[in-house]
Amino acid sequence: MRISLAQWLKDNEATIVPAWIRAVRQRSERDRTLTTQQLGQDLLLSYFDCFVKAAATGACHELEALVEQMATDRASRQYNLDDVLLIPLLLRETLWTQLSASLP
Repeated sequence: MRISLAQWLKDNEATIVPAWIRAVRQRSERDRTLTTQQLGQDLLLSYFDCFVKAAATGACHELEALVEQMATDRASRQYNLDDVLLIPLLLRETLWTQLSASLP
C-alpha cells in the first residue's frame, strides 16, 4: 500500500511537530526563551500546515508566502539569520528521523 507524503505527514504530525519544536528550542538562542506552546502556535504549526498543503497539492505559494513573512518578521526583531534558517533545516532532520524510524 502506497501512502502519499501529505497523508504520512498528517498521520505523524503528533510525533513530528513536538520533536521539531523541541529541536528548534534547543538549537536557537532566541527561540529557547519561548515556551513550546508559544513557538508552536505562533509559527511552527502554520509552517507545518503550509508544508502539508504543498505536499498534497504541489502548490507552494502559501508556504513561500509564510517563509517570506517569517523571514521579514524575524529580521525586524533582530533574529540571527542562522536562527531563521534552523526552522526548515530542523524540520528536514525531524522528518528524516521519523521516516527512518517508521521503516521496517
